[in-house]
Amino acid sequence: MKILFIEDNPEFSSIVAEILRDAGHDVEVINNADDAVNALLRHQEFDLVILDIMMMLGKTINEKEAPETGIAIYKRLRKLNTSIRVLVLTALTKKDIWIHFSSDPKVQYFGKPIPKDNARFLAMVDGNPR
Repeated sequence: MKILFIEDNPEFSSIVAEILRDAGHDVEVINNADDAVNALLRHQEFDLVILDIMMMLGKTINEKEAPETGIAIYKRLRKLNTSIRVLVLTALTKKDIWIHFSSDPKVQYFGKPIPKDNARFLAMVDGNPR
């Protein structure tokens, strides 16, 4: 599966990308909002977007677009592609953010950090939540 992973913490993104690659996935990691917005233009290339929510704004996203940068990125993605799956990977609780995603059946939530037994995370990536 081809995955676009948008996460601004390079250490965390490196660990998660390695987990995904070891599971056989092709992963492109984006570490900032500006590059994420540009990558969205290539949305057809990806089967899944894994998206952090709390990120620095950058130059391409206006702080009035959404309460968090990742939510603004998600809204932009949905204007381009309504069918791609999105896995929200965040330290925020589902209760704190789900109002922005609850009407979209193509969005799943996974809270950080990823446990050492990453089977549940990989199942969600593969579209098989437990």
